[in-house]
Amino acid sequence: MATAPLTPTAADLAAEAAAALVVVQERPSTHGDATRKPGQALEDWLTNVAYWRLYSDCPRQLPATGEAACRAAWVRLRSLVGVAIAQQPVAPPAAGAWVWPVAQTPMYWTAGGKFGAKRPWKGPQTRYHVGVDLRAGLGTAVRAPEPGIILSGTHGWESTVKAVVMLTDSGRTVLIGGIAAGTGAAKNTLVKAGDTIGKIGAYPKGDTMAHVTVWDRPLTLGQVVARQVWRLGQPKPEGLIDPANLLRSAMGQNVPQAAIGDDDNGEEQEGVLQVPVGELLGLFLGVA
Repeated sequence: MATAPLTPTAADLAAEAAAALVVVQERPSTHGDATRKPGQALEDWLTNVAYWRLYSDCPRQLPATGEAACRAAWVRLRSLVGVAIAQQPVAPPAAGAWVWPVAQTPMYWTAGGKFGAKRPWKGPQTRYHVGVDLRAGLGTAVRAPEPGIILSGTHGWESTVKAVVMLTDSGRTVLIGGIAAGTGAAKNTLVKAGDTIGKIGAYPKGDTMAHVTVWDRPLTLGQVVARQVWRLGQPKPEGLIDPANLLRSAMGQNVPQAAIGDDDNGEEQEGVLQVPVGELLGLFLGVA
């Protein structure tokens, strides 16, 4: 079926329902030379794929006016995709959706790596800790805590290590720092909860850990850079949340005996705008 019908028949509607179900089951990350864009709603992307597959004679990108039949077909497909997604088995929403981000859950956590802790840990304080630190050995697999799409697998973090930044299908932005260079998942990769998205690297002093920062909304990489440092005496960056409850939900029966953290001194300059020059230029030019 290459042309969208102006007045769809029962057979047309059945074909659209089948196309919507197939894309929801497959969840492709690409279609031809098109790739899901960072921040693009999952429903919109899957609708586009179903529309492109079913109505190849329609404009690939709908114009502002005209093409009434194609526009109506896209709207119908959007509704069908939404219904199909809602009917798919899903993990519990919000906090219950998380998978533990590293290979082994802890029995207890220490105080220095908790959200809002003093930074740097030694010397005069200049900022607050914007996330939670999780102990993990060198080379440990880092896992996507939720399904979503990778914004960057090479985000600047602290000299010897990088960060992976992802948008989750639930609408959060998650940054996991402490990733060994060259191991982060590629930009625009679609991931499921539990998929490996990198491996733990070593901080300059030899410490190994996963630093987890979460914002409660979808952000661009430029917004992540602007909001990944919480300066002393300044309000908390917009959208930044304490990941502790999300992490506790992923721990199962392992109830923490103290706040979350590492050995309290591993991170000194994590996330303090250590973005490669090329990536930084891209952020401000709107191309990253």
